Amino acid sequence: MSDHEQNYEQNYEEHNEGDDLNSRTDTNKGSTCSTRGRRLFWIGITVLLLVSGVAVFSMMGETHLMNVKPQQQPMVDSELMETKLLMREMAKQMTQMLDYVQRKVSPLVDNLPNFALESQGASLIKDLSSNNYDWLPWWLPVKYVTNSPRIVIQAHSLPLVPGECWSFAGDRGHLTISLSHPVVITHVSLGHITKDQSPSHSISGAPRSFSVYGMSTLDGGDMTLLQDFTYDDNGDSIQTFEVVGHQEKVVKYVKLQIESNWGDPTYTCLYNFRVHGFI
Repeated sequence: MSDHEQNYEQNYEEHNEGDDLNSRTDTNKGSTCSTRGRRLFWIGITVLLLVSGVAVFSMMGETHLMNVKPQQQPMVDSELMETKLLMREMAKQMTQMLDYVQRKVSPLVDNLPNFALESQGASLIKDLSSNNYDWLPWWLPVKYVTNSPRIVIQAHSLPLVPGECWSFAGDRGHLTISLSHPVVITHVSLGHITKDQSPSHSISGAPRSFSVYGMSTLDGGDMTLLQDFTYDDNGDSIQTFEVVGHQEKVVKYVKLQIESNWGDPTYTCLYNFRVHGFI
């Protein structure tokens, strides 16, 4: 990440810290009008400043050329070439900055309906899901209460909160979800905190390779592998994956199978899973 992006990210997060603290609700229902307004305002300010800078720089160059003497022309031509290269670099950085802002404000997952959302009618089938990870010995009189796997299909706002996840033992586990509606699945999204959010700057317990299965009944007679995916431990917190080749299959139940994690042999954590498509 360039210095420009780092500075902008710091400023952006400072301006939106209040919004993040007040928006721990269902992100799939959208942000409030005031939050969207403030975000759009800062996007507009950023674009205006960048465009104004390029315009002012260009006018300065034109003014300088009007006062050039013939004997200075070779030097001016060289300066003009350097100016053009600099302006191209500025335009490139402006494009990268706008792409960065767009990803932060309106990621793909926020623009897609989520049929695995509990508050919308989806439910977790516990008997067809892995057991919770219990890290205390069985003989201790006090037990550590782990989060229910239901947390994976409940509403989450960004950024995800460290520890607000469901964990299972080892690097292989699964969840079975009854979707809110029978749907044709086009995308799925999987969420975990980023390395920057982790106190150890490591997310070895994050899922790595995973598979998604679809079925119309719970007996599993028509269970179909929709696709295999890989969660990038250096990527965004919520990562969205396209499901290809199953445009005509309507499913009511989904099985999320975690095949491996990023190196932790003890447990794997799941923060959020979403299913997108159309009825």
